[in-house]
Amino acid sequence: MTQKDKVLLYAKKQAGRCSPYVWSGQGQKVKNLTVVKLANMENSGANAGRVAEFIYNHRKSITKYSKIFDCSGLVICALIYAGVLPEGYDDTANGLYHDKRFTPIAISDKQPGDLIFKVSSDDIAYHTGIVSDTGMCIEAKGRAYGVVENRIDSVWNGCVRPNYT
Repeated sequence: MTQKDKVLLYAKKQAGRCSPYVWSGQGQKVKNLTVVKLANMENSGANAGRVAEFIYNHRKSITKYSKIFDCSGLVICALIYAGVLPEGYDDTANGLYHDKRFTPIAISDKQPGDLIFKVSSDDIAYHTGIVSDTGMCIEAKGRAYGVVENRIDSVWNGCVRPNYT
């Protein structure tokens, strides 16, 4: 199995496991998430409440394999799993977008396994996901959605290609 295949496999599994979006989530197991941990990870009480509501509403779908992620956490975990990034790597969507290990490409040239971004007019990436083998995006979308596979629309305007071996 290639590194790209491993990245896609990891990301697709998370989309199928009812994995919640939590600020600063990097693959921690949902079953280990306490109210105190959630409050410390999230950037507001309201957002922690939205995560708790998501977990409650999806409690029958969440398994022992469900993990928590924010957008960059999902992408980084998939890349670490595949051996593209070293253990312990930690960064934001913007850090990934500007990481010299990746090759910037036109969004129109995207392929499965590429990283796509929502980038502001001042070249700051504020959200990221992975192009799936269906041509869609696997992303940790937000507290009301968790990790999902979505269509790629015009808001996605940045793309880089990892140097897969």
